Amino acid sequence: MIPSEQETILNTTFPPAIAVQALNLVYNGDFLYFSNRIDPAIDMDFGHPDGWVYSDPRAGAKIGTSFTTFGCVILTGSGNGEMTLTQALHELPRWRSMLLGKTVSAVVRLTVGASCEVALSLSDGVSETRRSLITTTTPLTAEVGLQLPVDAAATGLFLSIRTSSPSVRLELHQAFANTGDTAVEYAPCAVQGVIGERRQYLATEYAPAEEISLCQPAAELPADRSRLGSVLNGRFGRGANERSMLPDMRGYFSRSWNNGADVDPDAGQRQAWSGSSTTGDHVATLEPDMFAQHDHAYSTFVSPPPPCQSGPGALSITAKQARTEPAGGNETRPKNIAELYTIKWA
Repeated sequence: MIPSEQETILNTTFPPAIAVQALNLVYNGDFLYFSNRIDPAIDMDFGHPDGWVYSDPRAGAKIGTSFTTFGCVILTGSGNGEMTLTQALHELPRWRSMLLGKTVSAVVRLTVGASCEVALSLSDGVSETRRSLITTTTPLTAEVGLQLPVDAAATGLFLSIRTSSPSVRLELHQAFANTGDTAVEYAPCAVQGVIGERRQYLATEYAPAEEISLCQPAAELPADRSRLGSVLNGRFGRGANERSMLPDMRGYFSRSWNNGADVDPDAGQRQAWSGSSTTGDHVATLEPDMFAQHDHAYSTFVSPPPPCQSGPGALSITAKQARTEPAGGNETRPKNIAELYTIKWA
């Protein structure tokens, strides 16, 4: 008897599923990206690393990088207070199906200055795993491992580095995390691409899950877009909740940054745009539309006076002003195709 198609399928032995490679949940875990650098020519003048939320209200606090050190360098402020550097690892589409009920393992490699206590933690809004490093008279380079079973009721997943020690130096070399019992150093990042990059689409009017449309009125970032917020860093203003605003790109053309060239002759007069306070020859500034100064040649014809006419008024000409008929439309523009502009958040 020939088995039915259903029986054949049910009785077929399939090869075991191929193990899915772990994904690194930490974005910019090697601290390559510093979008908010102030002056790259000045040591430590780079601002916070992309994807990380930094805070230290104390005087003299600094964060950035150093010409002599790879990674992120933190100089804590003086006096009472706390330095925090945090990344929300769950800021991915459908993160709950990826993380809830799973074990997450993380590693942070760092150098802690003398006379310092640093706490590192993984937390999910329900529970937390925390480990501390304490130094006395000499700096310490260490690799700290963290592991957390993510609760089924978790509200997020956060990797944090904290210290209340004043006026000390921390060097953060690398951070990585993934689901599973072992943190995998060279796993590909769950974020494919660079957070904050602008993308454009011709075949849809809806942004992909990892991106936000810029073809809409300016809006404040949601609370769960902190990694993009750290890149924008209030560049286009801040909303009622003090989170970064997105720019409104509806109907605009893009132009590459002049950066001191003579191609954009009015770059020094560029205006602030979409909530930004930046003007002049800088990224994310606006130029209004304009005609280049020009003139047109034209000919006039003057009729000679009638024969035998003489006297003071014989060659007088009465000038009359005239206007051409209106031509053109509502703006000056090249041929163009409308596209959806988006910005990447995960």
